[in-house]
Amino acid sequence: MSPDNKKLIRAAHGLLSLLALSLLAFFAATGLFLNHSGWFGLDEITLSKTEGAVPAGITKDKLLFVEELRARHGCRGGLESIDVGDSEVRAVFKAPARRSEAVCQLATGHLEVTHETRGLLARMAELHKGGDAGPAWSLVIDATALVCLASALTGLGLTLTVHKGRSVRLSLAGIGTAAVVILYFVAVP
Repeated sequence: MSPDNKKLIRAAHGLLSLLALSLLAFFAATGLFLNHSGWFGLDEITLSKTEGAVPAGITKDKLLFVEELRARHGCRGGLESIDVGDSEVRAVFKAPARRSEAVCQLATGHLEVTHETRGLLARMAELHKGGDAGPAWSLVIDATALVCLASALTGLGLTLTVHKGRSVRLSLAGIGTAAVVILYFVAVP
């Protein structure tokens, strides 16, 4: 391999590694949170309820009703469902580690909103999985995976181009790969 190609691989590896640095740290930490949710209190739910009223007739237009809930009653996240029954309208909003359910009585306009939250670390863990985070965050996850993969491949490329100690580095890479495969077949039910 020419010296120019080696420089190109080294530069690409360095830039990709720096680009992935914060994302890799984020996904490593949140993976730990997910694996040990009890240690970090991720399952602890905080409930809050509020009551109020919506303007007369607003429940006839679902879009206006949803925007009212967002603007004045603290409902955030994506709209998971909205159901209009004979006597009430029920809307559910979901975001990472958050859920809001609003129930409005059609006859009176009386509104009751229940908010469930699970805290910042649970929110970060949900972002790790992409749960209820929307399509933009899904792109962040995909980009992180691609940058980490490219960084790993350029790292392998560097290992192959540097002769001194190459057999030791390749052996370590092989041992690490074999250990993961063996652990999967031995330890995963």
